[in-house]
Amino acid sequence: LSLIMQRTSNRMLEDKKQGGACYNVARLVGSDLQVNNLGDCSLVVVRSGQVVFQSDVQQSRFNAPFQIGVVPSRDGTLKKVGEDPRTDSSTHVFPVRQGDIIVQGSDGLWDNLAIKDILPLVKKHTPAAIANAIGAAAAARARHRTADVPFNVNARKAGLKYVGGKLDDITVVVAVVSSSAAPVPRSETKPPVAQNAPAQPKASAPARSVARRQAPRALPTSTIRATRVSPPLKVSASRATKPPQVAPKTAITRASPPATRPQATVVIPKTATARAAPLRVQP
Repeated sequence: LSLIMQRTSNRMLEDKKQGGACYNVARLVGSDLQVNNLGDCSLVVVRSGQVVFQSDVQQSRFNAPFQIGVVPSRDGTLKKVGEDPRTDSSTHVFPVRQGDIIVQGSDGLWDNLAIKDILPLVKKHTPAAIANAIGAAAAARARHRTADVPFNVNARKAGLKYVGGKLDDITVVVAVVSSSAAPVPRSETKPPVAQNAPAQPKASAPARSVARRQAPRALPTSTIRATRVSPPLKVSASRATKPPQVAPKTAITRASPPATRPQATVVIPKTATARAAPLRVQP
């Protein structure tokens, strides 16, 4: 995972994308949850109402987290700044069980909500409901002017004074570990075949053999199932992003029809034909 993020940092420089960010990435391999973290984003695993794992936070000093980024130099060219994911990030491998709930969030979440504030919200039924509840609670706390949030506690430890919530971007990802034998969600099922539809020709034996060789193998033990699924690890998550400036509302996502390109109208001007006047010859 650290190598993937290192390539991401290099790609930012190649594409001339300016900016910086912390990150927390995770994937499931068998029953092991692999986590790579750089900065103050974090991930927790909740089992039976208790936190059994939490990734660490990396900062050079208070409110100065590790990050990767690309910024312009004095001569106008772009350069990479920050830490190296291959050497400065932290990597964890944690064995998960069926029913474990994974909560992954940006620093805006952990600056405003403590673990004791998140655990009661994990009792929701679906990953989407959990993510929306946690995101809404963090956004409300971030706008509170007198709330005593984790960011304030850490500021006092550093000898600083900060009152009220910490306004920041808030992103929450929630996933639930389930058995690989669990029923496939609707998002993964094939669309129904319309009645009276023409029968599809069967593939020949060699074609079926090639398809079987190219298909990814299912995980032998556990997979993470939630709202979205990303093959081949079958990792899915519900993502709720709450901007702190806007009051929390229930987000309803509607699919928009694909935009059609306007057809260009080409006007071809008529070609003007010039006729020469007849010449007169003087006798």
